[in-house]
Amino acid sequence: MSGKQLIVTLLFLALGVVIGFGSSLLFLPRNTTSVSTTQGQQVIYIAVIPDYGGNGWDAFVPLKYLGYPITAHENIVGINNTIVVKAGVPVKFVIINLDTMVTMNFSGNVAVPFILYNDTENGQITLTFNKGQYIQNLPIGHTFTIPKLDINIPLPPDTVVSFNYTFTNPGTYEYLCITPCGPGMGQLGYMVGYIIVQS
Repeated sequence: MSGKQLIVTLLFLALGVVIGFGSSLLFLPRNTTSVSTTQGQQVIYIAVIPDYGGNGWDAFVPLKYLGYPITAHENIVGINNTIVVKAGVPVKFVIINLDTMVTMNFSGNVAVPFILYNDTENGQITLTFNKGQYIQNLPIGHTFTIPKLDINIPLPPDTVVSFNYTFTNPGTYEYLCITPCGPGMGQLGYMVGYIIVQS
């Protein structure tokens, strides 16, 4: 190999390392989720992943962690599921429930309108639930609950649920699965996170 060929080869190797390292930075975990903004609206994606922390330990996993291979029994205790948004700017939550288990039936009044997307063999079925509407015996696996705001969104198995909310007051808002997980699983870091609303 001539000196010129060696230099060209080394340059291509160096370029490959730089590109590989740079793209890997895109998937490094951050302390807070970067929220995409579309047409003046902030969008947050959160997945419910079954058995993420071990058998029976499901987890809320914000999009920031989805660049990694998802394996069962991965310990996420200590991961900071904190999301930062701006007060006064509409936020669209998209919750992807990958869990197929039904743990109970949900009944209650809708506090925040939401849309439920359910893929079937016959196409996508979309159900819209309006504020004040009463839901009776909806089979669910989890809830997405923000206690401070009285938001309690039922999450049926293997569905995508979307809702919009505009935070008006700066502060910290906890989100967790109240049913069936309750605060116990939340305290371990699996089904809990925080939304920091900045002015």
